[in-house]
Amino acid sequence: MTDQTEDKRREARHAVKSAIKARDLHTGECLGLLANVSGHGLMLRAEQEVPSNRVFQIVLELPEPLEGRERLEIGVESLWCHAGEGRFWAGFQIIDIAPEDRSLLASL
Repeated sequence: MTDQTEDKRREARHAVKSAIKARDLHTGECLGLLANVSGHGLMLRAEQEVPSNRVFQIVLELPEPLEGRERLEIGVESLWCHAGEGRFWAGFQIIDIAPEDRSLLASL
């Protein structure tokens, strides 16, 4: 049986190599850790449920500078959130990202 969430993906997602926190730019709240990423979306591993169908401006805090940057700011829309393995998994569509940040995101 195929996971319905996986069927909706336009492209493969790639696991992230290190712990990268995603924070809500406006509240400073940690939404979760980046689990995987693609050119059009990302998935977070969160301690609390993330509301679906909500737009967030998030900051990805890089554990070490990448091309002189310590963080990336990205506009995302939350598409789904599921409980599993003692935490929540939340999927997001990227809706706003600076062109120069797209290549940085791909290198994570």
